[in-house]
Amino acid sequence: MKLIKVRTTIPDLRFRRLAEALGDHEIGRAEFRVRPGGLGRPLLAAMILLYTCAIAMAQARQPPANPTMKLQGLDGKIYDLTELHGSVVLVSFGATWCAPCSTELQALEELQTEFRGKPVKFFWVSVERPEEITNTTLKQYARERKLTFPVLRDTGKMVFFQFADRVRLPMIVLLNKNGRIDSPATFGMKSRPDDYKAELRSRLNQLLTVASTDSAAAQVKEPTPGISHNLVPAAALSQRETQ
Repeated sequence: MKLIKVRTTIPDLRFRRLAEALGDHEIGRAEFRVRPGGLGRPLLAAMILLYTCAIAMAQARQPPANPTMKLQGLDGKIYDLTELHGSVVLVSFGATWCAPCSTELQALEELQTEFRGKPVKFFWVSVERPEEITNTTLKQYARERKLTFPVLRDTGKMVFFQFADRVRLPMIVLLNKNGRIDSPATFGMKSRPDDYKAELRSRLNQLLTVASTDSAAAQVKEPTPGISHNLVPAAALSQRETQ
């Protein structure tokens, strides 16, 4: 694993904490050395932003046309996330050791409340191995955060690595009403919770406006009440009348 070192000259503790937080949750650890005098804050902020974008671009994969997204939940059920036709599906991949994931879960719970009554389903997927965390401990984690959406497990990261080359959390995958992936996965919380929710809210609302092919087909096949569909072609009717 390549160690990326960025030397800065900002004595501001807030920037040091930001740098350390970035290093803790990126697959390539960033090391920031701070000493008095030198570069200004805007330059450091730009360096951090460029580093974050570079990592995201390196990790995001073009989503597969027909991904396999069948996972078992803590409730014992098997969920095939691509077969929930008629609903927009939001899937967040995370881990109990990931601090930003905990913040994101609260934001997702609030979003789920907003979309209650609408065809939107939320899922959280732990990518931790069984030896890292047991189902019992994971259930406790979910209870402590008062999660109301299903918690699934991707212990071998078989689903996760269909969308990313490396582990970076949290990761969001959205599926439209036809069970198709909507654009590449997104990584991390790059903004405040309110801004993060606003971005996801916009994407979800956009997907809600697109009708599923299943519902469109049903509308075409649905007979009009009170009208007989055993119709005789006009040409055949004319022939009968002249006989």
